[in-house]
Amino acid sequence: MSNSIGSRIKALFSSGKSAPAGAPPDDVRLRAEAGDAEAQNTLGRWYSDNTADRAVARVWFTRAAEQGFLRAKHNLGVLALQAGQRDEAAEWFLAAAEEGWTPSLAAIGAVFEGEGNLPGALKFYELAAEDGHAEAQDALGRLLLADDDPELYETARSWSQKAAEQGLAAAQTRLGTIYHEGLGVDRDPELSVFWFLSAARQGHAGAQAMTGVALHLGVGIAADRVEAAFWLTRSKAQGNEIGRVYLPEVERELTAEERRGLKVRLQQA
Repeated sequence: MSNSIGSRIKALFSSGKSAPAGAPPDDVRLRAEAGDAEAQNTLGRWYSDNTADRAVARVWFTRAAEQGFLRAKHNLGVLALQAGQRDEAAEWFLAAAEEGWTPSLAAIGAVFEGEGNLPGALKFYELAAEDGHAEAQDALGRLLLADDDPELYETARSWSQKAAEQGLAAAQTRLGTIYHEGLGVDRDPELSVFWFLSAARQGHAGAQAMTGVALHLGVGIAADRVEAAFWLTRSKAQGNEIGRVYLPEVERELTAEERRGLKVRLQQA
């Protein structure tokens, strides 16, 4: 997974679903113009998500922020970060975080990580993770495991588990790897495949590849060549190297009937 801030910018927004492209909903615009802070923030999100005019988005976020709307302060930080204005971004994130907006704690962690300040990143990720922020929990698990220190494996597993249980595919994949390789725990093929399959169903290419290999070998799960080929095909389609290399081996073993079954399975997916 990339550690760049750019790859995580979109996840920093925290105001819920954005409106479809076209024109902002009339009811939202009218409420925003009447001074409703939540509608102002939603309108800012609409302009940020659907147009190149970040200045208009900033105006609406600012109006909401001036009323103390924490999500708008956070989103002003995201806009600043997107513009490369890290100092301004940090100010907005800190302002929101100091008033209890947990996503801003995670965003500060992302800023520190992007700057290479891992102690600072870990500090703010942990504050957000303790408040239940899934992405921060995932980031902690990722950074701690990457340190490759056996003494940190258990903590990395614990945070990864919390994020995995909240449905994050990256954390589920990492947890699958932890149990597959026995990193600070006894190796557990069944639990490993459970987490790999959970992430695979969400479209995680690496997890799809590992699920396919497990199904082919019958490790941690009953062997099934059709399912193995299915997940490896999905993984390969996303450019995964394991899927690309391993799929031909499985395909060579398929009977004519299994090939037909695979075709149907892929069409139904």
